[in-house]
Amino acid sequence: MGVNQRPLKRSITVGSAVFLILLGLILSVVTYLSFRNSMYERFEAQMLDTLHYIDSHIDHDDLAQCVRTGQPSVKYEALHHFIDDVYINHHFHYIYILASTEGEDGPGVMEVVTGLAPEDYDVGEDKIYYLGADLTEQYTPHIRRTFQTISEKGELTYFTESWAGEMDYTGALPLKDSSGKVFALLCVDMSVGFIRSTLVRHTIIHLLLIVLMGFIFVWCFVRWMSQNVVRPIQDLERSVVNFAYISHKQRDPNLLNFHEPNIHTQNEVESLSHAVAQMSLDIKHYAISIAEAENQVESMQGKVERMGQLAYVDTLTKVRNKAAYQKQKNLLNRTILTCTARFCIIMVDLNNLKKMNDTYGHKRGDQYLIRAAELVCSVFEHSPVFRIGGDEFVVVLEGEAYDRRDAHINRLREVFRKQATNPDLPPWERCSAAIGVAVFTENDHTVDAVFKRADSRMYANKKAMKAQRD
Repeated sequence: MGVNQRPLKRSITVGSAVFLILLGLILSVVTYLSFRNSMYERFEAQMLDTLHYIDSHIDHDDLAQCVRTGQPSVKYEALHHFIDDVYINHHFHYIYILASTEGEDGPGVMEVVTGLAPEDYDVGEDKIYYLGADLTEQYTPHIRRTFQTISEKGELTYFTESWAGEMDYTGALPLKDSSGKVFALLCVDMSVGFIRSTLVRHTIIHLLLIVLMGFIFVWCFVRWMSQNVVRPIQDLERSVVNFAYISHKQRDPNLLNFHEPNIHTQNEVESLSHAVAQMSLDIKHYAISIAEAENQVESMQGKVERMGQLAYVDTLTKVRNKAAYQKQKNLLNRTILTCTARFCIIMVDLNNLKKMNDTYGHKRGDQYLIRAAELVCSVFEHSPVFRIGGDEFVVVLEGEAYDRRDAHINRLREVFRKQATNPDLPPWERCSAAIGVAVFTENDHTVDAVFKRADSRMYANKKAMKAQRD
C-alpha cells in the first residue's frame, strides 16, 4: 500500500475549514444584503408617507400655473413655508420640488420649491434658488435623464444619486395637474452614508460569531469523522489493496476472494464494503448500458434540435418570439462593436386589439393577431419578424431589404391601410397598426438606442392615428 499524498483526515479538516470560510462569506453577504434591503424598505416607507403628506397640501393646478409662468402665487408661498416646516421637523437631507425641462443640450432641471431651515436663509439671497431658477448645471446628465424618465412614466420612483459629493437615496413623486399631465417632481432625499458603517459593523460581528461557532463545529466534526469514517475506510482500503495484489494476473476466478474487513459502522462505509464484491459484474453491466446510452443520445439529439427551434417561435402567430429577438439583438450588438452594423428596426403596434377581445371574444382577437402577423410577413418575406409583446411586432431589415427599406415600409403602410378600410372583411380581419421606423447611425452604441427611436416614432404615429379617428 503506497503512501497517500492527501490523507483523508487532513482532507476533511481542510475541507471543513474551507467550507467554514465560504459559509462565513456567503452568510455575511446575505446578511449584508438583507439588512441593507430592510433599511431601504424602512426609508421608502418613511419617504412615501412624507411624499403623500406633502402632496395632500398641494394645489396641483395652482402650482402647475406657477411652474409655467415662473410667478409665485399666494398658495405657492404657503406651500413654501409648509415644506420648510416639514423639512425642519422630519430631518430629511433635502425636500424639494423641481421640473424637468427640455433644452438644446438635452434634459434640464428647473427649481420650483426647496425646503430650507432658518440657518439656510442666512447664506444670502444670491445663494438661494427661487422659482424658475435653472438648476441644470447642478445635476449630472445621468440624473437629469432620470428626472425626465420619471416625469414621462408618471410613477413614484426610488433611486440613488450622488449630488454635491454626497450619496442620497431619493423618492420622486410626479405631480400632475387636473388634465393628468406631469408638471413637476416632488422629491425627498435621505443620506445613506451612515448605512454603510452600520452594515459593516453588523457584518463583522456576524462574521466573528460564525467563525467562532464554525471552529467548534469543525473540531467536533473531525473527531466524529475519524471514528466513524476515516478508520473504517482505512481498514477497507487495506482489504481492497490485498485483493488487488492476489488478483493481479490471476486466471482462476475461484481464487479471487475478497476478505471483507470487520466493519460494523451501520453506515455507507459498511455498505461500500459489501458492494466491492459486485464490482466486476457491475462493470460488465455498465459497459452494456454505455452502448445503449449512445443510441439514446443520438435519438435525443434530433429531438433537442427540434425543441431548440420551437423555443424561438411564437406559438400563436408562428413568427419569431421575444427570445429570438434577444438573440438577434445580441448579433446586431456585435456588428456595432465591429463597426459593420447596417440595419434598421421597424416597430408595428396593432390598434384595437383590446376592442376585438372585449367585443368579439379572445378567439377573434387571436385571429386578429394572426392576420396582422401574416400581413407583416407578406411584406417582409426575407426579413425576420418578431412578436415581442401582446400586440407588438418588430422587423429587422439588413442587406438587400435594408437597401429597399423605404419601398418596403411604404408597402407595409399601404397594406395595413387597405386592410383596415376594406368593408368586405369582418372586423377581426380589418387590421390596423401604428408603425415606427429607426435606422442605425454611427451615434447609436446599442440596438436598444435604435429600438427606442423606432418605438417613440411608433407612439407618435399611434397618437396621430387616434387624432384622425377622433
